[in-house]
Amino acid sequence: MGPGSAASRSGAAASADDWAKALGKTLEKVVLSYAMSNTCRKLRSFAGGEEFEPWLERTTEMLQEWAVPDAEKRRCLIESLAGPALDVIRTLKLIDPGVNVRDCLEALDHTFGSVEGPEDS
Repeated sequence: MGPGSAASRSGAAASADDWAKALGKTLEKVVLSYAMSNTCRKLRSFAGGEEFEPWLERTTEMLQEWAVPDAEKRRCLIESLAGPALDVIRTLKLIDPGVNVRDCLEALDHTFGSVEGPEDS
């Protein structure tokens, strides 16, 4: 074997390393995506007719525990909404496309939360 063969093997090894790194990154993305899709399923759905306070408490707690970017939390929150509750967030996103999860939950609380009058406090 001549010097060209060694260079060829070296190039093949580098190519295999690049391929392995690319495969690793792809697998990492797939695993993260799968984990997130399962995480989103843990949120109970809310359309506006159910009892809001227990839903809000549980959802807020779960979202705070997740170690994912706010945009991913917002996506999961939106996936859990339907009907009038989803309409509230869609309207909010029209005003501010980058609205954060906290503001989404506040808008839902403002719309569906209990109204306390002077006699309730």
